[in-house]
Amino acid sequence: MSYLLQVDKAGGNFSSPLLQEVSILSELSRNFTVQDLNAILTKMDLEDNVSHNLEFRIKSTLGATAAPLLSNSLSLKITPYLDVVVPVPESGTLYVTGNATASDWTNSPPESQKMTQVSKTEYTITLTLMGGDKYIKFVSKPGNWQPQYGGSTADAGTLAYNLGGGSDPDAIPIASNGTYKITVNFKTGRYTVVKQ
Repeated sequence: MSYLLQVDKAGGNFSSPLLQEVSILSELSRNFTVQDLNAILTKMDLEDNVSHNLEFRIKSTLGATAAPLLSNSLSLKITPYLDVVVPVPESGTLYVTGNATASDWTNSPPESQKMTQVSKTEYTITLTLMGGDKYIKFVSKPGNWQPQYGGSTADAGTLAYNLGGGSDPDAIPIASNGTYKITVNFKTGRYTVVKQ
């Protein structure tokens, strides 16, 4: 016997694109912390700090051929909150700067170095960079060096930051010339710099 906790927006009939399923294997009970529940709601891309009507139910299955059994649904009103490892830029923008870019080190990078915000907590860009003894960082307010974000390892690493008044983070090394897909995730506090 295996069990899935299903969570959907009210009226979604547990078939909407927002549906989330959490495996609870064969446990007969399971506790969820507020953070566990919020992580499920974050995947639904619900607006933070706004109350949402949600429905929960358990779907149980026995083997691959038996029809699943469904519990009654439980309706709850829940307010998700934004939970991140690294503070999200208040400006809602993020730019790449550094001597690996065409504009060199500047706190006012051109629009061509502005990252695309793909979610509340993730930014990405594909950019041609120079390698060798070259580096990049991220700034969020044109004309200002803080907030500033960086890291110390090529390819991927933990995002470091200075929101103002502290020490600036290390710069991310770029190994060789090429086109890179750069992703910054404030929820996980990680970045990737992947050569295309």
